[in-house]
Amino acid sequence: NENMQESIKYFEKPAKMGNLGAMMRLGEIFGEGMKVEKNFLRSYQWYNKAVEAGNSGALVNLGVLYSKGDKTLPRDLVKEFECYERAAKAGRGMGALNAGLAYKTGRGVPRDLNKAVEYFRLAAEMDNAGSLPFDKLAECYALGLGVERDDKKYGEYTLESAKRDDPQSISTVGRFYYYGMCGFEKNWKEARDWYEKSVIKGNTNNLYELVNILSSAKDPVLWDGEKAVMYAHKLQSIMRVPPLLFAQA
Repeated sequence: NENMQESIKYFEKPAKMGNLGAMMRLGEIFGEGMKVEKNFLRSYQWYNKAVEAGNSGALVNLGVLYSKGDKTLPRDLVKEFECYERAAKAGRGMGALNAGLAYKTGRGVPRDLNKAVEYFRLAAEMDNAGSLPFDKLAECYALGLGVERDDKKYGEYTLESAKRDDPQSISTVGRFYYYGMCGFEKNWKEARDWYEKSVIKGNTNNLYELVNILSSAKDPVLWDGEKAVMYAHKLQSIMRVPPLLFAQA
């Protein structure tokens, strides 16, 4: 593509002069095959230059290249892990998260759930990798992976994940408040608020509970007949059940 070749030339000049953004963009162009043939080796070269110039975040991109591999750069799970480990040591939460996932699944390193939890905790402490480290810690405590099973900690980490906008965690926190579980006291006002956030995110798993809260005669403060009907119709359209089932919700 002629336009993309011009774009490559446009980014190459500042990249060769040490511009990190241009290096990263070129790595992305060749790594994703953006209107050019994918070439992981060329992508690697630009990301590696970014690392050498001080962008430790590019180490994660190098790890992703090694995780996939192509005809120009062989797949190498050991080198993939090494990239994530270096990124974690440089303070990159996504590197620590991916290193934890490698230990959790035995990808490029021997499977070690204790080390997986250590890296997930490290990523959570760095708090620059979004909700995923907290989501993974919640999973570990829910299932007893590398730690003793602990419902309260499962709840705490799920809440931290929800605060960082993870849709499934938002829904789960609503359920914790609805039923009063995993260290949460039963609180239908909180449940309503979290469930409504969940619906906005596109999650429809808790519509029945939401309808029940909004149409409950036990708590007139929470009662909202108009919203209850709106959510009931939404649930009806998903489940394809007769509307009469919601008359006594």
